[in-house]
Amino acid sequence: MYGVAKSITFIIVRDFCVAIRKHLQPLMIEKLTSSSIRRMANEFEKLQNIPYVFGVVYGNVLIIAPPIDQASYYCRNVFYLILLQGVIDAKCKFWDYNF
Repeated sequence: MYGVAKSITFIIVRDFCVAIRKHLQPLMIEKLTSSSIRRMANEFEKLQNIPYVFGVVYGNVLIIAPPIDQASYYCRNVFYLILLQGVIDAKCKFWDYNF
């Protein structure tokens, strides 16, 4: 569709996943347990006054304009971004999904 070979696509996806793991691992919270879920819900209620919430889907990641196809990453708010969805806690730390 985009004129990129499957083998190159595989390498790009693999390198992207490695980079995400390397740079986002320090931002991830502990594995979910019933006590950690209660604690996160209490933090959300304390910070935002919203009860029974312990995670939020978040997806905007600001980036430097790529050299190719900048228009695809341009946001109407005058910056560039990609969508990388994950669930964050009240302190904006990503969840560890390996539970």
